[in-house]
Amino acid sequence: MAELGDFLGDTSEIRLVDFLTQNMRFDYTLTELKGYTGLSKPTLLNAVRTLLRNRLIEETRTIGRAKFYALTDNDITRALTAASMAHTGLLSEETMSTHVPVGVTLRSKEQGKELYA
Repeated sequence: MAELGDFLGDTSEIRLVDFLTQNMRFDYTLTELKGYTGLSKPTLLNAVRTLLRNRLIEETRTIGRAKFYALTDNDITRALTAASMAHTGLLSEETMSTHVPVGVTLRSKEQGKELYA
């Protein structure tokens, strides 16, 4: 799946939502999110607060002192996920039209030579 940051900009909130849209089946602690996204702890905490306030992520459970977070299932997150998948589709179509599949024989019009991909 293409990254949301590719077409929405690279902010800490986008980076976090992007990671969670690509890993929707799981929930993560702040420590895990920090490791996967590469965000510093203060930046991650600010992003989490912003996304919680805007209901894009939610706290799913607590084990001991560790809180787990996941993408909220709502119209906005579904639209972001769909946009990311649509963007991936566009990129795939673009790649398919510029690359030849392996094993396909091409003939050079100019020299009449066979080329192999």
